[in-house]
Amino acid sequence: MRKLLESAGFEVLEMKYFFISVTPLLFLRRLLYPAKPNYTPKGDNIPKINPIINKILIAILRLENKLIPYLPNFIGGSLLVIARKSKY
Repeated sequence: MRKLLESAGFEVLEMKYFFISVTPLLFLRRLLYPAKPNYTPKGDNIPKINPIINKILIAILRLENKLIPYLPNFIGGSLLVIARKSKY
């Protein structure tokens, strides 16, 4: 991602993965339910998230945010990039 952004003329200031702790679950979901080509969920087709599961995931993310300085940062469920357009 860094090389792609830099080749597009951006200077990467910060790049961090998060949702590190749920990455194994994301891989498992991908194995059990492979993506359908050219499928985009619309309106009512978007699955509803159980509020209890949502609260659990929020709690996990809050804990992870406190631990992130001590965790390896090479993989995660999401990637946050802060970049700015280079002046050159």
